[in-house]
Amino acid sequence: MTCVLIILGSYETVYNKSKQSYRGMFLSVLVSTGCSTLLIGIIGSKWAMQQEPFWVPETFIPTMGMLLGNLMSGMAVALSSCLSSVGTHKEQIETYLAFGASRWEAGQSIAVEAVRLAMLPTINQMSVIGLISIPGMMTGQILAGSNVMNAVRYQQVIMFLISASTALGVLSAVVVCIRIMIDNRHRLRPERIINARASLFGDIKRILLDIWSLFTYVICCCGARRKKNAQFEEREEDDDEGQRQPLLN
Repeated sequence: MTCVLIILGSYETVYNKSKQSYRGMFLSVLVSTGCSTLLIGIIGSKWAMQQEPFWVPETFIPTMGMLLGNLMSGMAVALSSCLSSVGTHKEQIETYLAFGASRWEAGQSIAVEAVRLAMLPTINQMSVIGLISIPGMMTGQILAGSNVMNAVRYQQVIMFLISASTALGVLSAVVVCIRIMIDNRHRLRPERIINARASLFGDIKRILLDIWSLFTYVICCCGARRKKNAQFEEREEDDDEGQRQPLLN
């Protein structure tokens, strides 16, 4: 069930919330979402909430749902900011690269701004929680008759988990985005940005074409190797026959 939630959350982020995209965006978002939410969710359920085992569905699935809900919004904001900044600050990035900056140094300002925008709603929510606004989870527990202090503790744990998973997921997604926009030769590649929503059918078609290309490459390599081995064996047989012939007839 958790894996289904992660896949659906990644699909919503890439195909419905992002106006710009790049090749392989769904895979990078899926890996970032899965690693961040599973890691933080397991740590929070096992050690913060003292659940044994940590995958108790009554607590683990709602916790993962809350983490995914906030991470989806943060990751969509971060990726949109990062992709749009590459186009608007193209001259600045190319100037940094021309003066010898690495791709991480040239893209640092874009990454920092993207992470700041993505984390801003979570930070604002944490700054007023319990003082101005009362979150829904704590309100529900209090109305259900739970102890007020336990409700407050659970809400604090959930907010810390949300902020940690959002920060980890957004940071990993932004790093992958910068790595794709600026290649390993430290060249800006704005042509990799697709100024349209990502298409699921297009990605499936591209994956199938890549698999077919890999399959044909493997077949060609195997055929070439067999041909080379056959030629080598024929050459060895000719050498053996030449060695068996007497020098004087």
